[in-house]
Amino acid sequence: MTVLLCLAYVCKGALRIYVAIAFSYPMGRDVTGIYQEFGLENAKPWKTLMATTTKLDKDDQGKCEGIKVYRGMIGSLLYLTTSRPDIMFSVCLCARFQFYPKESHLIAVKCSIKYLKGTINMGLWYSKTN
Repeated sequence: MTVLLCLAYVCKGALRIYVAIAFSYPMGRDVTGIYQEFGLENAKPWKTLMATTTKLDKDDQGKCEGIKVYRGMIGSLLYLTTSRPDIMFSVCLCARFQFYPKESHLIAVKCSIKYLKGTINMGLWYSKTN
């Protein structure tokens, strides 16, 4: 799958392209691949996601977790937000803590992955017609 990101603006009534970037994702990277990649294939699926009233903070007292794994999880979930806008809030909330993730942040990300496992048949479908 090839994705084209475009940043455009309007100047004097005409649409101008500012930046256009194309990149490819492997086709096998879907919901099933994500929870298998991070060792959550035996986890119990969830039917509900994080509440919009949930607050995550810096958690100065918490145990530091692996930054590379955390960023990998966030990146995989951000990729899925194109077809799963229901996870946008929780993913963006967790993405704020990529610099120094704590155990509480990792638990929140794992909850999002478990939610995806429980709602694997949901998503948006974009047709090829205009």
